[in-house]
Amino acid sequence: MNEQLIYLLESFARFIEQGFNIQDIAVFIQPIDQIGFVESLNQCMNEGLSIDDALQKCKLPHYFLEYYQFFKLHFSLSETLLKTLKICKKRNEIKRSLVKRLTYPVFMIVFLVIFSIFVLVFLLPQVENLFIEFNIEKSILVKIVFILLKFIPWIVVLTLLCLGSITFFTLFSIKQQRYDYIDFLISHTHVMSKLIKKYYSIKFAIYYNELLENHYDALSIIETLYQQIDDSDIKMIVYELYHHILEGLSIEDVINEFDYFEMEFKHFFSLIMNNQTYDIQLDDYILYSTKQIEMKVNKMIKLFVPLIYGFVSLFVITIYISIVIPMMNVVSTL
Repeated sequence: MNEQLIYLLESFARFIEQGFNIQDIAVFIQPIDQIGFVESLNQCMNEGLSIDDALQKCKLPHYFLEYYQFFKLHFSLSETLLKTLKICKKRNEIKRSLVKRLTYPVFMIVFLVIFSIFVLVFLLPQVENLFIEFNIEKSILVKIVFILLKFIPWIVVLTLLCLGSITFFTLFSIKQQRYDYIDFLISHTHVMSKLIKKYYSIKFAIYYNELLENHYDALSIIETLYQQIDDSDIKMIVYELYHHILEGLSIEDVINEFDYFEMEFKHFFSLIMNNQTYDIQLDDYILYSTKQIEMKVNKMIKLFVPLIYGFVSLFVITIYISIVIPMMNVVSTL
């Protein structure tokens, strides 16, 4: 979500909190609006739309509207905006952190792909021509190296395409709520299964924690979510939880047996349900999860970047030993 938009909406909420009417607020924040939000809002309000409908028409991000629609049922307009923006800011913070950490590895992957294509399309044909021009008979080692050098770029590109396709398929399945696909991914993939469970655990924890902070009990929270969540990709999950509870299972048993939640979430949930000594909330789980994601990404980078360096170095050394040195020996005998 655009930082400018977050700042405008936050200012909007603060003015509402102080009792200003919406028309006056629009005048106050108009000078700092560089993205046309206030103009769009005013236009919608002049058409007679409510503030909710006006925000819908202002083309705000879907995830903002999702949380806004839920929170507005329980809080005032200013509280709803501030709570929604708090989640959006946290989302932006995580996104910035991941982009910052992943920029260099992505650059290395792009370099690896370009280098592989360069070897396949340009370098190997040139070397083959040199062998032919100098009538050099290829040794078995050189022939094996040539075969490997031809196949390795394809392996790299196909691997990246497969990873990209699986990632796209996972995101599509979650966005479109295709639980048949999601069940397949959870059952047959390890990494994607962990990511899917992490996503659903955090998303559910955000909703659950907001109601928990407002002194709802566990059963009331599930019932409220079931009745009021409409435009969310966890709607079907809440539906299943609610109906398992109606069948007579305790909420803790339902959560512990639910395939869409990760073990860490289940552990935190059990602590909340059973431990009255410490003030534990699912907000602690959300914080823990964001730190865990950062640590996992850092660990992956520390492993992945040296592997790319090692692969490229091995590539260059292999070419030098098996191709360049034999060519130099031939040239020196001329």
